[in-house]
Amino acid sequence: MTKAELLLSGNIDPEILQTIYRQNREHLSEVEIAIYDPDFNLLYHDAIDIDIVQETEEMIDEILELGSIEFRQNGWQVIGVHYRHNEQDYVVTGAGFDRMGYEKLTLLRNTLIKASVLGLILVYFLGLVFSREVLSPLRNIANSVSEITATNLNLRLRPRDSGDELTDLTLHFNEMLDRLEQSFQSQREFVHNISHEIKTPLTAIITEIELALFEAEEGDSRKETLEVILKDARKMDRIVQNLLNMAKSHYDPSQLSKKEIRVDEVLMDARTEALRGRESAEISLHVDEDIPDDTALIVNGNAYLLQVAFINLMDNAVKFSTDKKCAVSLGAEGESIKIIFADRGPGIRPEDSSRIFEPFYRTGASANLEGSGIGLSIVKKIIELHGGSISLISGDQKGSSFTVSLERAEHGEKQ
Repeated sequence: MTKAELLLSGNIDPEILQTIYRQNREHLSEVEIAIYDPDFNLLYHDAIDIDIVQETEEMIDEILELGSIEFRQNGWQVIGVHYRHNEQDYVVTGAGFDRMGYEKLTLLRNTLIKASVLGLILVYFLGLVFSREVLSPLRNIANSVSEITATNLNLRLRPRDSGDELTDLTLHFNEMLDRLEQSFQSQREFVHNISHEIKTPLTAIITEIELALFEAEEGDSRKETLEVILKDARKMDRIVQNLLNMAKSHYDPSQLSKKEIRVDEVLMDARTEALRGRESAEISLHVDEDIPDDTALIVNGNAYLLQVAFINLMDNAVKFSTDKKCAVSLGAEGESIKIIFADRGPGIRPEDSSRIFEPFYRTGASANLEGSGIGLSIVKKIIELHGGSISLISGDQKGSSFTVSLERAEHGEKQ
């Protein structure tokens, strides 16, 4: 507006203003001014050769109609105004490039980006530090809980002294563990006591029946009945014994009485027991000739429980084999002792293999055979108590092979 006033009423030579504009433009963000009359006649222009706005007749008419317009063009800010001087209408346009403003905006943008990135990094690391501090009690509780299993329910969480919600959580969790331990202990004692209570009269019944059969004369009609009763009594005795073994297989490993024992001797004792009362059965025992010496067959374990496991595996193999035979192979592999129990039975289907070690689970092949369905479950528990593993290789109509792996003891170390 000042430049228009100078031109229209100050009688200043336009060339002087143009010269000033060009000189200033080299150093400053000078505004380019143009003046038109309502008929779109150019009255003045700072630099027609540059002509940033490039006015049109339609633009001039719009300015006259609206009074003023504003827009941006290639980063330049443009304004057009309706200007009256001495009762005459004029249109003045101006275009300026705010270089300093854009530089400050760019600087501000870069500063904000850098500050945001640094702020996010700082917040991230501070968040990690604070979250570790805040979640540290929960992490300690989680680590302590992960150490508590069914075999060491006597462990408890250490309560905090802060008296906050986490302390209450710890105390309530310990109370729950007290109830669980009491429940497990009661269940274990019940199975153990009831099995003993049943086993004592069962033993007496079996003895009395065997005595009656010994004294019964040939042709006595009661003899056949006594034989059936004796068979059922022995079956019940095996079930009770399995319940006792199952209770023992849930012992805490740290409380289990262990000592150095030779696996081959336990296998031979188990073979003798498995063959007792099975005249038609055959159990072969093969010891690998590559075993360096007798110390390679020593494990730290409980002889009674391992014998129970081996008897169950031999008994299963004989029971399912069509020829009543079981082949047992004993060998050493690295720091482990491998025992393989193989039969020539119908095999175990893949859908049954994943559940064969579940308590009371019976396959289709065992539906018509005697058994309680807990033998293999007991075997797995006993082997795991000794830090070993058991695996099955079988196929339909191809027989089954159970492989027991036990860690070899360092000779001379006693437990």
